[in-house]
Amino acid sequence: MIKIQTKEDCCGCSACVSICAHDAIIFEEDELGFCYPHVQLDKCTDCHLCENVCPILRNMDDDAQESSGFVQRAYAAHSNDKSIHLNSSSGGIFLTISRYVIEHGGVVYGALYDENMAVTHGRASDNVEIKALSGSKYSQSTTLGVFKQVKEDLKSDKWVLFTGTPCQVDGLRLFLKRDYPNLILIDLICHSVPSPKVFKDYLSFVRSKVGKKVVGFNMRSKEHGWGNNSMRLCFEDGSSCNNKLSNLWSTIYWSGLVLRPSCTKCQYANLNRRGDITIGDFWGVENHYPELVDKRGLSLVFVNSPKGEQVFNSLKDRLNVHQVEQEKCMQPALMYPVKANTSHPNFLFYYSHLPFRYVAMRYWGWGFVNTFRWKVSDLIHKCLGR
Repeated sequence: MIKIQTKEDCCGCSACVSICAHDAIIFEEDELGFCYPHVQLDKCTDCHLCENVCPILRNMDDDAQESSGFVQRAYAAHSNDKSIHLNSSSGGIFLTISRYVIEHGGVVYGALYDENMAVTHGRASDNVEIKALSGSKYSQSTTLGVFKQVKEDLKSDKWVLFTGTPCQVDGLRLFLKRDYPNLILIDLICHSVPSPKVFKDYLSFVRSKVGKKVVGFNMRSKEHGWGNNSMRLCFEDGSSCNNKLSNLWSTIYWSGLVLRPSCTKCQYANLNRRGDITIGDFWGVENHYPELVDKRGLSLVFVNSPKGEQVFNSLKDRLNVHQVEQEKCMQPALMYPVKANTSHPNFLFYYSHLPFRYVAMRYWGWGFVNTFRWKVSDLIHKCLGR
């Protein structure tokens, strides 16, 4: 049976829960809302299936891409469709591939906001539905139940596009146990995934400040241009805002205090990718390819398999594409895992004892002036006896 010794040993992909034929494994949340598997011993038959599909327990070198003989290629690309280009987080590659799959009668899986603004993986079967799957969502998505649904679609001979973090893609690949010719896997250049609970608490904090429910969140607004990233909150009355309150979530994310522990040991922060295609922002393009800089956004694309090459080549009439050298497009998320914030233990203490606004003052600069923030902090120390 699967045993999680430390939190770094689980990425939350849900492959173990999905593969168990006896429903012996359930997900339980920790103090930050991250899910970890719990084995119900009275149901477990010790078949070891859960261990075999765990992407962290499995050695990814067992079937590394270099053994296939395929030569990975890197490209700078963006959609030729101005609407897709402008309304995507970077170059619009995900939407372009998604439309291609939909046109061929297929379905697309990716992250979306549910009715409560929680991030979860969902299924789209037309060009209207795929809009909900587009755009960056800086909160870990849940894939519970999704892997089984993907398998059913594959067995019915539908084209299936699954997009997710590398660990989610690897978890699905191991769950399926074999390659399907009608399955396209896209993994993301991923910095890390932040806490679902902190995201929920943040949205509640926003509602307490503005008196309106959040119904949408563009975490990569291009209103100031790609690269000058800002966030726009959308409310139930049709209004929206792009200000300090909306951009507080960016500060929270990049503080490194709310990241999943396994992200600090990520085995996918390199060029050994698990998807047929890898997509992300082409950060640093101005350093080596200044002629390719586009204020509307530019994607970095790695084609990692013959299947990925076939799909990508089929789309080149819809894309502006330039092949680039791998060594000239490297970025931190492709070289090493994110570092743990050394203040994390203290942060957990405060977060579990204090209202969100006080934690935001202390760690994320929320409030009028820093002096006031530290006065509040000192008072809290006294009250807690620390």
